[in-house]
Amino acid sequence: MLDQQSSKEIEAFVKNARKQGTKDESIRKEFQKRGYPGYIIDYYLQKRNHVFAKAMVIVIAVTAMALIAYFILPKGLLPSPLESCADKTCFIQKAESCAPAKFLQDEKGTLVQYATKQCVLTKKIIKVSSQESAHIREAVAGKSMTCSYQQGYFNANWINTMTIDIQHCEGQLKDAIQSLLNS
Repeated sequence: MLDQQSSKEIEAFVKNARKQGTKDESIRKEFQKRGYPGYIIDYYLQKRNHVFAKAMVIVIAVTAMALIAYFILPKGLLPSPLESCADKTCFIQKAESCAPAKFLQDEKGTLVQYATKQCVLTKKIIKVSSQESAHIREAVAGKSMTCSYQQGYFNANWINTMTIDIQHCEGQLKDAIQSLLNS
């Protein structure tokens, strides 16, 4: 049985020898010269191989799971990237077919981000124009709402206006708009 100090010295020797490119057979001969029994030599030479083998099994398992998920799972379960649209027309066409898309609109200094995926529109106010009153800026800045629709029946008013046809939408932005309209 080896004491802890000898064990650490052997591990350090094996590690340094392998870093220098020394082959296991040369390391074995050095240990034999020092009088270590074969089973101890084998243990320390194989110790690294066990760690490497475990790491390889983990890498292979993770890769296999990723490949299975990619090829086996229905495409609807995997997140799909949102295509960026440069204008309203592109976005509305994508939304009509329930295709994933996003669109950033600058309406007189107010930035509105639109995203659609699986027949759900998300409308978020990114920045409110400094031309608007502080009351309006505080009420809607950073807020969003979602509006669900059927394929082929996207409501362009959700893009073209802030207030028309939002009764079927939900979220903090809808609540803020209704509050502003009622005040």
